[in-house]
Amino acid sequence: MTGWFAQLGESLHPWQARSLLWAQLLGPLIWLYQNARPDRLGGRISFIKALWLAYVIVLWLLAPCLLAGEHPAYPILAASMVLRVLIEIPLCLKQRWKVGYGMAHNLLQLLLASLVAAMAAGRGEHLLLAVSLLIALSALTEMLFVRWFRVATAGPGAGVYFVPGGACFARVNRLTACLFLPQCAAFLALLISNLPSS
Repeated sequence: MTGWFAQLGESLHPWQARSLLWAQLLGPLIWLYQNARPDRLGGRISFIKALWLAYVIVLWLLAPCLLAGEHPAYPILAASMVLRVLIEIPLCLKQRWKVGYGMAHNLLQLLLASLVAAMAAGRGEHLLLAVSLLIALSALTEMLFVRWFRVATAGPGAGVYFVPGGACFARVNRLTACLFLPQCAAFLALLISNLPSS
């Protein structure tokens, strides 16, 4: 395969691309699970927010884990998200998670991914550059989403961790789609370009 996307994926094996594509189904599963019961911890979640959550999990955690053998920067990126999961989930279960904790990690992830991107650009490492740029952009986007979340919902203090659907949250969800869908499309194009053509 030739072309710019093929160059970006020069170290991406077809099984890795397939795994990351299938992992996008995590979004609908999150949406179904979280909305199955009205008393679920975290509250109801809109479909676009569930897709965003799955995208971040795949991009920040699963992709670096699957690519860990390709470059030493991937385990570092994965470790950042593993650390967040280990801290965030117990605090969420105890309703002690604070928005500021997430913002601090988003900033850390942004700085880390930006440093990796700068290094990859200097060395001509196309795939690492693409992945780290997408992580940096999503971290910046998540910081903006958290700001909207603070305004639109009761927040973690009330056991709310997600933005639900409905007319009251239509603007937030619409803006989420505008920022998220182009990023997701770029990531999916990168993955699809590395599938066998036959």
